[in-house]
Amino acid sequence: MYAILYMQHWDRSGLNRAINYERMSLKRLKFAIHMVLDSKNEFGEIVATNIWSTNDA
Repeated sequence: MYAILYMQHWDRSGLNRAINYERMSLKRLKFAIHMVLDSKNEFGEIVATNIWSTNDA
């Protein structure tokens, strides 16, 4: 954790982009899982499929 914060201080642009991208990917994944687990929601399955195909690209 400290190493990441230290590196972030020195390399603000590249590291911040990488960290923000990973956070966004995790949020999208959590959202997709939540939607798929709701079996009554067909839209959730479509969203999850779209997210997985986007991540594979």
